[in-house]
Parts: sequence; structure tokens; C-alpha cells
Amino acid sequence: ELSFGAGQMEAVITVTIKAVARLDTIDTFRIILSEPTGGATLNDTRDGGAEKNILTVMIEGDKSHKDRIDKIKSIMHVSWDKSAVGHANWASQFKDAIAVNGGGDDDDD
Repeated sequence: ELSFGAGQMEAVITVTIKAVARLDTIDTFRIILSEPTGGATLNDTRDGGAEKNILTVMIEGDKSHKDRIDKIKSIMHVSWDKSAVGHANWASQFKDAIAVNGGGDDDDD
């Protein structure tokens, strides 16, 4: 419930906005004022008419944050690829070191 004093034209509504994982979306919610009491009226020329006033709030992520996160993801992906190649080389060397005389199962007796 939102209460206005006599002659008051503005009020503050506190809204908690929870973080989302995706930065490339636009989140939207609406604030609807309805059923005024105490002689208050709503502006019938606004969205919703005389019965209610509707405010649509759109929250768009900061593009600079998205660009920064995309860059970090790209760097991590390159590092991961290098790690995968390093792991493959290490695994091959380890298998060769364990095999007798460095040979595999296909050696002649």
C-alpha cells in the first residue's frame, strides 16, 4: 500500500532487483496504482485511464559490463584449450614412461 499526504504529488517506492546471470536481456516489471482513496484521483489521460495508472519499468544491463565479461570468457576459453593440449601431451608422456622400455603392447618379444 502506498499512501500520499494532502497535496503530495510524488512518492518513493523501494524495489529490490535481484541479479541475473544473463546480461543481454531486458527485464521488465510494472507498477500499477489503483483504487485511490481520500478524494485522490488518477490522471485519466495516462496509461490505464481513470481507474489505474500503469508504469512500465525496463532494466537493461550495462553494455560495458557485458563486453568485459565476454572478453574474460574468451580469454578463459583460450586458456582452457591450451590446458587440454597440455593435458593430452602429458598423458601421452606418462603412458610412455610407464610402458616397459617405452614400448606399447605391439612390441615383439
